[in-house]
Amino acid sequence: MKKLSLILLGLILYTFGNAQSDAEEIQLMQSLFGMEKKAMVAEFIQLDIATHDAFWTLYDQYEVERKALGKGRIGLIRQYAEQYASMTDEQAAEFMSQMISQRKQTDKLMDTYHY
Repeated sequence: MKKLSLILLGLILYTFGNAQSDAEEIQLMQSLFGMEKKAMVAEFIQLDIATHDAFWTLYDQYEVERKALGKGRIGLIRQYAEQYASMTDEQAAEFMSQMISQRKQTDKLMDTYHY
């Protein structure tokens, strides 16, 4: 199980390995993805004038919170990768607890903005 986790994390972290600054790379990727996603949403939903501004205000708030959770998730993955070689079972269990908490926060965020 630990080997499978390492392989999966290695693949995820590989994409960030060649960046000059991980934080800058993550921010750039989130920004590019966010712009493309917003353009796709705008293309597929039809808003009347009365709901247009309210919708985009909520959408932008959601995206800010979602990005923060994403950065936290990447931080946990990075921490796991750095500690993997010397990780005890207790540390692995704590890591899983943190990842589960992160997932619950993401689910709660989606519930908050879903009508």
